[in-house]
Amino acid sequence: MDISSLYTKFSNSSAKVNLFLQKTQVLHYMPGRVRLSSQHLLNNPEIARQVSEHLETIPEIKQFTVNAATGSLLIHYSPEDVSRNPFLRDVEQLVAKQYGR
Repeated sequence: MDISSLYTKFSNSSAKVNLFLQKTQVLHYMPGRVRLSSQHLLNNPEIARQVSEHLETIPEIKQFTVNAATGSLLIHYSPEDVSRNPFLRDVEQLVAKQYGR
């Protein structure tokens, strides 16, 4: 089963996000800015489109870039907004887990 099939299998957006974050690495982090790398995104424009559509719905994200060619995702957000958004909380937990912060 390919990743696109896995994504369509889940009807709940948070389940999709959790699946995505499980296979994501933090490349760089500073409060308010995080660069992630995901094998799901690499050379997969459909997943990149889905991720972009999801991120567009998050008002706390100021700006983002999804790059399927490199498999990277750059997110700019206000650190004060993390507590108000489940996705940003999940990203911060990923940072804490990988960076020990």
